Amino acid sequence: MANINRQMVRKISEARFKPRDFATKDFVIMPESGTTIEDIMRPEYFCHVAKQLALGNKIEVIADDLSFYARLLVVGVTNLSAKVFVLEYHDLADAERSANVPGVVTSEDYEIVHRGIHSKWSVVQKDGGKVLFEGLDDRRSAERELIGYLKTLAA
Repeated sequence: MANINRQMVRKISEARFKPRDFATKDFVIMPESGTTIEDIMRPEYFCHVAKQLALGNKIEVIADDLSFYARLLVVGVTNLSAKVFVLEYHDLADAERSANVPGVVTSEDYEIVHRGIHSKWSVVQKDGGKVLFEGLDDRRSAERELIGYLKTLAA
């Protein structure tokens, strides 16, 4: 009689146990500077890539300007849209990517900024936003380029 009161324990079947790469896909997107998580949450945001997505896919989001990071789960998909659920979100806008460091080159007319994964460190003219140098690997390289540029202007 003791066996009657025992509940049956569910067990996973072999058909439902698969390597992750076989069962789902993981994607990475790098939205351009100025794109917000609210933009990405709109189903039509994925209209050009929706056909590649399936329920349960995960999307890692790394904003090109490094303003935020997110992980999304695809919970609905059509040929022209995808509904996603935010699993993780981090606002990185306050991260010190161009902190005031002693000895850092400054100029009233130019600024050194990190413009994202693709454009990297850049020297930008403050008035008008003209990019003088881009694709530099670190802040010090951008400073060297700005110093050289300022020297040629002074000559």
